Amino acid sequence: LEVPVHGALGISGARGHRVDRCIAEAPLGEDVEGTAPAALLTGVSGVGKSVSVNLALSRYPQTVRHARFPKVVGPFTQLTWLKVSVPPTGRLVDLVETLIQATVEALNAPQIGHTLRRRTSERALSCFNRWCTFMQSHFLGLLVLDEVQNLFKIPTLERRRQHRHADGLGLRVADDETLKALLIFSSTSKIPLLLIGTHDAERALESRFAISQRLAEGGQHELRFPLTAEDRHFAKELLPKLAEYQWSDAPIEVSDELRELINKSTAGIHRLVVNLWIKAHQVAADNKHSSLTIPHFKQAANLFTKSSREAVAALLSDLPDRLTRYEDLAGLHRNASTLP
Repeated sequence: LEVPVHGALGISGARGHRVDRCIAEAPLGEDVEGTAPAALLTGVSGVGKSVSVNLALSRYPQTVRHARFPKVVGPFTQLTWLKVSVPPTGRLVDLVETLIQATVEALNAPQIGHTLRRRTSERALSCFNRWCTFMQSHFLGLLVLDEVQNLFKIPTLERRRQHRHADGLGLRVADDETLKALLIFSSTSKIPLLLIGTHDAERALESRFAISQRLAEGGQHELRFPLTAEDRHFAKELLPKLAEYQWSDAPIEVSDELRELINKSTAGIHRLVVNLWIKAHQVAADNKHSSLTIPHFKQAANLFTKSSREAVAALLSDLPDRLTRYEDLAGLHRNASTLP
């Protein structure tokens, strides 16, 4: 998982984080040339996109305190990265509020919110531009926008079923002003942008040439789910790590049979795998069994994965017309797999 994630972060951030260049080499007043790229990280719901990016970002400090800074009197706090989720409405006014709130929390400066938030009757785009200027002045190194499929109005499940064999339904923009603002941001701010979303987001962006050209300049990176139980990450990394967390007197060994069962029940989707692992322990505890066995996993799969079975079957089929329906069902297994 780290290869596409760090690839996307590296491509996005390397050309945008120019603090050393600004301080050490550039004469005061010089405009450092160059445009910052944007990259797109995609994958099915639950595969671990957001978690992987969060883990990668956690390796870097979000803020850096400078005792001295050019053209600044006194100490200066630089914001190195900022990550937010696009609100479900996709509206710019809601996105701006989310960005401002995240900025206030990252800098631990409530007074900034009063400066950045909308004035009465002010357009959301003007407020967004003010936030962008503030981010430039604080040398933001990377902006990460999660759930970018919320920028588009995804067709309902019923409409998708009616067009199951069509090339695809047109995805309408939820708010034209939001996309316009992101295009302006990508073109003028010189701040790298990383977008995270499902394949719906990927298809929507690809349907518009100008958007795909600017908002995926740094490339498209996909987190794949394991098609088989022998997948290297699934078999050699994920399950052995989970096996370290067992709450029974007699721990279970990750055998070929157990790997096949878990893969068949979850398609290797991280959210579902972790949920099944916990539920199997719950079944053992409810039955007052001191050891964890494969029958506990089978019972947990029968009891707790009913709503996700069709989605899992769609993934395991690896058939394009069925894969497109996975996201329609993803909302169901999100609720079913919520951890206690």
